[in-house]
Amino acid sequence: MIRLQLIRICILLLLAICQLPSARAQVADSVIVPSIPSKLYWANKPNSFVVKGNKIVIVAGAKTDMFRDPNVTYNTDNAPKLLFQPADNFVLSTSIQHGFVHKWDGGAIVLMEDSLHWIKFCFEKITPAPIGW
Repeated sequence: MIRLQLIRICILLLLAICQLPSARAQVADSVIVPSIPSKLYWANKPNSFVVKGNKIVIVAGAKTDMFRDPNVTYNTDNAPKLLFQPADNFVLSTSIQHGFVHKWDGGAIVLMEDSLHWIKFCFEKITPAPIGW
């Protein structure tokens, strides 16, 4: 069983194919959100982000993703991730909202131990929708 203190919880919002301006503003190395007792830090900084109270809005760059091909022929991990180390006894409630523009645009919540051991709960745009949806 993975020990809870080894799990890093990351809040991830990725815009896989979003066309954003190429100029990047400076992004702080760490972030403080009042409802999370630990300082959050970036793995792969975003183009920009805003913290408003307990809400975080993250804007990823074009063609960013966190994906492992089941056939191990294609893997990428360049999406911005905001991470923190939780306490042993920890509960997180969160939600994702996304302004979908292009196919595969998405937002996700990721539970992560390291780059090979993680699970992603993704809210993603698929156009057109599969038959039966």
